Amino acid sequence: MLLSVIIPTFNCTERIEKIVESIASIAMCKKEIIIIDDGSVDASKNFLKTVEKKNKQVKIIFNNHNGVGASRNMGMLTAQGDYITFIDDDDRIYPEAYSKMIEQAKLRPSLDVISTSINVSNDHDMVIYSGKNMLKNMILSVLQVNTKSLKTSEYPSGPCAKLFKRKILIENKILFPTDIFNGEDLIFNCHVLLHSKEVQLLKNKVYEYIQNRDSLMHHYFPNMKLNNALFENYILEVVNLLDGLDYKERRLICEYWNVRLAMTNILRQDSVKTNYKDDFLSDIRTIKKDLMDPELGKILNYNFTKDQIIFIKIIMTFPNNIIIPSVKILKCLKHFKISLSSSSVQV
Repeated sequence: MLLSVIIPTFNCTERIEKIVESIASIAMCKKEIIIIDDGSVDASKNFLKTVEKKNKQVKIIFNNHNGVGASRNMGMLTAQGDYITFIDDDDRIYPEAYSKMIEQAKLRPSLDVISTSINVSNDHDMVIYSGKNMLKNMILSVLQVNTKSLKTSEYPSGPCAKLFKRKILIENKILFPTDIFNGEDLIFNCHVLLHSKEVQLLKNKVYEYIQNRDSLMHHYFPNMKLNNALFENYILEVVNLLDGLDYKERRLICEYWNVRLAMTNILRQDSVKTNYKDDFLSDIRTIKKDLMDPELGKILNYNFTKDQIIFIKIIMTFPNNIIIPSVKILKCLKHFKISLSSSSVQV
């Protein structure tokens, strides 16, 4: 078995060399490590060439600055492995857990995806999901919708900590969307599951995301509205492909995401100095309008965290001019809480 490891990078740090060393230490199969430099503007090029010289398994591709999705796509089109896995350049992996995933892939070649997370319940550890209904529930979990059979945290919506069968990706032309810069991971995962027949969940600590306060997910940009509109179109496309959902359920999932994105925008408003007050107020109006539907309120209560519910109650209760400073205060408190805790997330 050959495993293709795809690592997109931009202005990489020395951590990427540690990742390569960790991958190289996995003795369960042959590996090719494809590192795509996304148009770095520092000394990364020379550093990556040094990494390539040290390890024969490493192949470096230098690309223009087109974003992480485009880099991953280039890696997939270059890869030759039976399975593909993705790793970000500044995170940390646990080789023993990867060995367990590889072992399962070798024992059961029919597996299309092997996903590992510490959040997998004991009941679902080693369980193989197959059949349209079970995979539908898995896709809903990627869409951040809890079901009775699967919680959203059990199958993370990111592409890391998973093995994807390359044949599935190539035959179905599954790529990361490149016209959006936020949410492309979720869409990629949904399309993979739509074309999968067998998916296995494993409970283990395999991956550690290093939180970066300067990353895209923590900031608001002038074209965020356009990104969200395109992202919602992708979600609608996925929802319409799911069997067993009636019109009302499809509509509620789309409205649920409309509220999620509006909330995220509000929390990002103070990430830049430019005044986006009009966008902020537009998002508040969106939430208040959508939550006139009691059925949507039930979905939010079932899927949102306590912090998100508190946030919704503030928006629905307070006047708009009070909401703006209230959100800033809550965000400051949240940042303070995060600074006192670990800066990484394990899956």
